[in-house]
Amino acid sequence: MPGLSVLEVAQVLRRELPESKVIICTVHQSPRLIEEAIASGARGFVWKQSAHEDLAPAIRAALAGETFVSPSLRSEGKAETRHDGPTNDA
Repeated sequence: MPGLSVLEVAQVLRRELPESKVIICTVHQSPRLIEEAIASGARGFVWKQSAHEDLAPAIRAALAGETFVSPSLRSEGKAETRHDGPTNDA
């Protein structure tokens, strides 16, 4: 969606298609961005550098109604997210 940030796209998708499961795949590692992504309705935040191992678990978590953040972001203390469901540790 031209002219919109990834967070705005997540909000639009969740508003227009509430059954959608949004997973953001990005190079950014900011804890604030992760928190904002989850608050915007994203069910997952996958770091591109670990997408080859994290994308499938993120999809499974989203389909199960859970929130997923790439473990490499959590393990380095980069992410402390608040969300409405459990965080997948896989």
